[in-house]
Amino acid sequence: MALSKISSAGLAAGTGGKILQVKQTLFKGQFASSVTTNGHEEVVTGLNCAITPSSASNKILVQYTVHVGAQSFYAVGLKLYRDVTANTGAGPLGTELVDSSGNDIEGDGAAGRPATTGMLSLLNAGDVNVNAPASGTLLDHPNSTSALTYSFAFKYYNFSGTAIYVNRTHNFQDDDDAQGGYDPTPVSAITLMEVS
Repeated sequence: MALSKISSAGLAAGTGGKILQVKQTLFKGQFASSVTTNGHEEVVTGLNCAITPSSASNKILVQYTVHVGAQSFYAVGLKLYRDVTANTGAGPLGTELVDSSGNDIEGDGAAGRPATTGMLSLLNAGDVNVNAPASGTLLDHPNSTSALTYSFAFKYYNFSGTAIYVNRTHNFQDDDDAQGGYDPTPVSAITLMEVS
């Protein structure tokens, strides 16, 4: 049986769930945090993506994959923001993503713990050559037709003790021998989809 393709134009007016546009940023370089104040946040320079919704009732589906390195990998908080107003600081550094009820899309901060979008925590993984992927999919309800820029940030309780990295390890070794060499340099990405 042949499969037929239904375009969004073929759907009835008012039918939701159409993908109206897709934007993506690929970050191929490396990032190292510069913050030294514990508990603060830092936006990853170069890892952001912009989109302009065609209707205020539309949603933005956000997908991300970020390759994170650290010297100490305990409780590294991950944050996604819309329209950051600062690159570093106590946070929040921009507008939090919100669900259909207008609630921030992040954990509940139980018993005073930091509320974040995601977390990497490899207890006892103090290896300076560790790099781990963090990924997620979130549906933001920005209620806007203005240009929106989504950015990725780290929140870390121990910035005074170690830096956090993107697309590299702490050691970031360089060995280009005949066996292929190391360390590999991955690509991180943010993808935005406008959904009607």
